Amino acid sequence: QDAGCNVSYGLIGLKTHSKIMVVVRAEENGFRQYCQIATGNFNPMTAKIYTDLALFTCREDICVDVADLFNALTGFSRKRVYRRLLVAPVNMLD
Repeated sequence: QDAGCNVSYGLIGLKTHSKIMVVVRAEENGFRQYCQIATGNFNPMTAKIYTDLALFTCREDICVDVADLFNALTGFSRKRVYRRLLVAPVNMLD
């Protein structure tokens, strides 16, 4: 936190399989959000068995969803509808 980072570990009772990150960067025209969505932690031992994937993007619709998800995970909202993300167990039950 001294470096300006906040870490959220998920919710009690739910196992978190994805790794997500939001970066807010000051640019010439104001602030811009970037986000990363990954399937795992890129462990060199498990990499011999399967591959983790990551998406790093500044697409606004995805970044807004990731920011909304962080707000839900940290208790600042109860959002259950996302534009691009599939969030379990909220909208993957059907």
